[in-house]
Amino acid sequence: MRRATVVLHAFHCSPFMVVFIAGMLVLLAFGVEAGVQDLRLQFAADALAGRTIVVDAGHGGIDPGAAGHGVVEREVVLAVAQDLRQLLARAGARVIMTRTGREAPSGKPFRQRRDLAHRAQLANAAGADVLVSIHANYFSHPGQQGAQVFVNRAALPQSRRLAELIQQAFREVTGSRRQVVTGADIFLLKKARMPAVTVEIGFLSHPAEARDLLDPAYQNKLAWGVFLGLARYFAEGAAPG
Repeated sequence: MRRATVVLHAFHCSPFMVVFIAGMLVLLAFGVEAGVQDLRLQFAADALAGRTIVVDAGHGGIDPGAAGHGVVEREVVLAVAQDLRQLLARAGARVIMTRTGREAPSGKPFRQRRDLAHRAQLANAAGADVLVSIHANYFSHPGQQGAQVFVNRAALPQSRRLAELIQQAFREVTGSRRQVVTGADIFLLKKARMPAVTVEIGFLSHPAEARDLLDPAYQNKLAWGVFLGLARYFAEGAAPG
């Protein structure tokens, strides 16, 4: 705190610098050291303000998704989605959640294809700039770990760029060594008319990562990773697909 106080006193005469340093201190409070090193974050609010972003927490209702080591996908992805919503809203984005509780979005007797189509319809009707669908992974080999971003093989170039930027942010924030998967065939992404990606926040089959996914601090790190990727994407001047 003493170092932060000295910095603020040094720039007390510049309102811009006070706001900038304060923003960096918020990032430090969330433990995102790599983000502090990226000076482009000072433009995050300008980049995201007014953008319509659909945040889709995967599964819901009677569909729990994957489960491993006592962790249920339906629950942890919602926690990360809610953290992301708060970050984006603070930056001035218009955030649409496909679900805010355990319910399935369509509110009808559950059928997976209908549920996914309903999520896409929400995003399309809203004229969203991007859609981010949040899931958790599971693999038969328990050694697999790390957050990873997926795009369909026929994805828009903007989707691929968004995926790259979120994956880069995950490397900085969580240390994930995984790469973007560009050959996916995901129904929701096919139905979305805007740049869209699926974010797998980690592997429930990995014992340590499953425990991390229950930790609110780690959930917030994951939300920060998606937030940083979105901020950088729009700061580049990306336009809707």
